[in-house]
Amino acid sequence: NEASVPILKKIMKPVLDLGYVEFSPSTSVESAKALIQHKGIQEIVFTGSKATLDRIVWGDSKEEQEKNKANQTPINTTPVCSELGSVNPWIIVPGPQWGKRSVDDHARAMVFAKLTNNGHICVAPQVILWPRDWKFRQLFRERVEYWMSKHPGTVPFYPGSNKTHASLQQHPNAKLIPYGKAKKSGDEEKPEQIFPEEQRPLFIGDMSLENERDQDLLQQEAWCPVLMELPIDAEDAKAKPMEYLRKAVETAKTNLYGSLSINILVDNKTMKKNRKELDHIIAHEMPYGLVGINVWPCYLNSMSQVRWGAFVGCDESGSGTLANAHLYKNVEKTVLRAPFWHLPRKAIQVMNPKKAHLVFSRFTTYKLKP
Repeated sequence: NEASVPILKKIMKPVLDLGYVEFSPSTSVESAKALIQHKGIQEIVFTGSKATLDRIVWGDSKEEQEKNKANQTPINTTPVCSELGSVNPWIIVPGPQWGKRSVDDHARAMVFAKLTNNGHICVAPQVILWPRDWKFRQLFRERVEYWMSKHPGTVPFYPGSNKTHASLQQHPNAKLIPYGKAKKSGDEEKPEQIFPEEQRPLFIGDMSLENERDQDLLQQEAWCPVLMELPIDAEDAKAKPMEYLRKAVETAKTNLYGSLSINILVDNKTMKKNRKELDHIIAHEMPYGLVGINVWPCYLNSMSQVRWGAFVGCDESGSGTLANAHLYKNVEKTVLRAPFWHLPRKAIQVMNPKKAHLVFSRFTTYKLKP
């Protein structure tokens, strides 16, 4: 947009000066249409939604899109490389190293991942899957809500986000999380607001695959600060962690929209004891382009050497390859692993605004001049 172009030009100055990159002087829809329909364009690369892809390839209106899809007559035949997001699952595997401290630590990191950029991130977590009878389930929920309450909030800046957020608040299990302590107004308690028109985080618990409304929500990328809980009926998940993991992965890939990313939280002892089986599940049973083990897959975005994008062949979340500077051939997915406890986690968790400003200012400086 107009606010970010001057900053991007400063960052990209070396390649701009060489003529490898150029920015459009206008950010209007009309200029974008003219650009993507220009005969000199060899490939269109973008990140957005399935609706944006349909408008680029099949036409503006629903009627035009349906007609062109039926007749296989796209309005734009330029090759498209797209990244379209998804409903991203985070699966928790019970194990011997889970305790109060690890629950709090991972809940804090999960909330950071969800609330970064107000949830306007294609790899933001959306659905937590864990055994219904896991002994730390209630504590984890409480810590998620606690860290949500410590986030000062953000003003949404994407079209349609407010409408989605308001709709999700109507869910019978939705809980709007206030910032810190609620302020009293008359006989009611109203959440304190830091910014005008901000969206406070939502937690939707006890979602069910038997509920038609919940089924629909699991097929919609929220694109706002909401986390959902989908408990799984699993017999003795702690004693049979890989059997449970298989069931959780199958539940996710069958009922959740998209194939962009998945994150597995599993302790070191469970990983070591089941290494071969875990590797097999990751390699052969997870149809996701970005796989995280104990770490948010978003950090792959800063590693240009590896591939970024949806799982090959699952076009719901896009098609084509981004990054992959090392030019690996026939890549299906990229896996980012971390120990159950890892030092960098302290920089990727909910913190007060002053500390966040300090951390990310320094991080930006480091990225520009390592």
